[in-house]
Amino acid sequence: MGKYVVFQRLRNTKWVTLKKVTLATVATTTAPTQVTSSTFKIKLPARLRIRSILPSTQAATCYLPVKSKVIRS
Repeated sequence: MGKYVVFQRLRNTKWVTLKKVTLATVATTTAPTQVTSSTFKIKLPARLRIRSILPSTQAATCYLPVKSKVIRS
């Protein structure tokens, strides 16, 4: 598959990329839908604001890029 999401943290007022996480196909459903997953570990200090993003370059045709909700570590 080769698609990835970007894991980021908020530093001052800018989002900084911490890691690119490559997705693996878990299940194939009705085309063009695919279920993907990935597990990773990263050490973070407490109370950081973090999010993940699927950039437009990684979204399939007819799909929009997406950002997760911001959470605190």
